[in-house]
Amino acid sequence: MIVFIILFFACKKDKTGTDTPSTSIEDAPSVSIFEDASGTTFKVLTDGRVFQKLSGSATWEFVMQYFDPDFKSKNYSITNAGTFLKTESGALVPVQRYFKDDFERYSGFVSAMKKTETDTLKWTDFTLLSPSAKTIPEYVNLRKCILNSTCTFIDNTIATNSSLIPNDTCLKFNAVAPTSDMVTSKSSLESTLLFFEKNDDLWFEADYYITQYPLTLVDFESQWFDQGPGMRIMFLNGNEVAMELKYGNKPLYKQPNVSKITFPLNQWVKLKVHLTFQDDNTGIIQVWQNNVLIIDAVGQNLPTSNCIITNLEIGISATPQIAEVYLDNVRLSDSGF
Repeated sequence: MIVFIILFFACKKDKTGTDTPSTSIEDAPSVSIFEDASGTTFKVLTDGRVFQKLSGSATWEFVMQYFDPDFKSKNYSITNAGTFLKTESGALVPVQRYFKDDFERYSGFVSAMKKTETDTLKWTDFTLLSPSAKTIPEYVNLRKCILNSTCTFIDNTIATNSSLIPNDTCLKFNAVAPTSDMVTSKSSLESTLLFFEKNDDLWFEADYYITQYPLTLVDFESQWFDQGPGMRIMFLNGNEVAMELKYGNKPLYKQPNVSKITFPLNQWVKLKVHLTFQDDNTGIIQVWQNNVLIIDAVGQNLPTSNCIITNLEIGISATPQIAEVYLDNVRLSDSGF
């Protein structure tokens, strides 16, 4: 998914909802309120509408419809038997709160992808955003023809690879640099079957071998909210691991200056993440690099109080330059490893 970061929602104005009396917005129930650097206050109501109030103003202005207020009941069946995603055909697919994948069982990248709504493979989608497929229709069509074996990769690639460690298969992601009219380049694999809410714990780990740095390595996103907000693992200053919440003022969680550890090229590195999801400043954000705790922070890591984290995106989820990433031994869980 292309993420044009929802910084202040300002680029999505339309007239829907503008007839709501401004005074009623003050008391309307909300799932998120924040203020930007200029003093503009944004309020996300429980019905999914976003309003803004400029500094010194008493008037609320409608900005956008951020989510469908019935997204949970429309898309999930929650019973004593578990939580299930409703598919377009009416099938119920169990959500994923635990899985691991070492990529050993696949004969090639395409064999890792779900072929039907109900098969048991974990990976549901992939994105190859590049100069040769820079629009949504272009990269969607490219994805379809790759899965149908009627075409092959163009610029960016994803492949199984066993050259780094004999008899041990990993995934290899390559991405070319974006052109000047693009926001980013991407070569990523995705599962859209996660289900993590406020107060839930998410644990993630994977082994990485990087020869050329991307900007981001992992995204934990919500598919039901405009532009897929959520936490992501990224590089600061080119080679320092950090985490960022793609929402609102985009809180950034960095390594302490006194103990920064860079991420080395051309060697295997294990990254592990622990998040306890909260939409206020009490969320837990922890990151380990080769078993060394490099980030241990508290802050907001969930966009809104009703948000569900549904997507795990791995590989090269964004890059402004040529990048190459090998990935192995992916694990995700709602309890610690």
